[in-house]
Amino acid sequence: MTVRYPDALSIRTFELKQRGWEQALRQAIRSDSYADMRWVVMDADAIEDAIKHEKQCKDSGIGLISLDRDDLEIHVWADNVYPATSTTRQLLNERAIESGR
Repeated sequence: MTVRYPDALSIRTFELKQRGWEQALRQAIRSDSYADMRWVVMDADAIEDAIKHEKQCKDSGIGLISLDRDDLEIHVWADNVYPATSTTRQLLNERAIESGR
């Protein structure tokens, strides 16, 4: 018998990089099977290239944030998506439910 747990949480992923926005974007895209929102967070000193290509983030539904010691700035808002059920998402939900007991 298979037990399907209901979604117990909203899953957001954050790819944090000092530089290399393209790699961060690729990694964020890979989490599309289980994450509700996906973000790329870059060092504020290295965000310019990513901002020049923000259309790629928008087209992928991925948010773009710059971060330094004193400030966080959202350049592109992530889309809230509802991924199809995946094994990873199911496992995360099971663990969230069990940890709340």
